[in-house]
Parts: sequence; structure tokens; C-alpha cells
Amino acid sequence: QVNPQGKWVLITGCDSGFGRFGTLELLSRGYGVVAACLTEQGCKDLERAACNPLLATVQCDVTDENDVARLAEKANQVS
Repeated sequence: QVNPQGKWVLITGCDSGFGRFGTLELLSRGYGVVAACLTEQGCKDLERAACNPLLATVQCDVTDENDVARLAEKANQVS
């Protein structure tokens, strides 16, 4: 059994589907999650659904180098 305290996970595709489900599940287990959503609305919706201080959302298109750099920067800040 892994103790989630202080551990962070980075997940992409968190606007919906498996990314959103995985984010909410890991948060419920006590992990911190850096969640990448394609849209700003996706970030807002996820934040509202999770209502958890261990969630850090980033709007990110993983095909855009600048967006990926911002995502990496955010992940480094929280871990």
C-alpha cells in the first residue's frame, strides 16, 4: 500500500473521460494532481467538481511546445 501524502501525479486529458475520472479518483485517495485540460472551461469545471486544494489545473494542448513547458513548470512548482 502506497502512502499518497506528498505524492503528486500529472494527468493529461482531464476535461472529460478517463483523465477526469482518474483525477477525481486520485484526489479522493489523497494524492495531489496536476491536471492538464485542453480548455479553460475544462479547468474550471474540474476545479468546481473536485473542490480540493491538492488539485492544480493547467490549460494545455500537449501538441504545443509552449503549453507543455508551462505544464512542466507547474508540475515542478507543486512537487
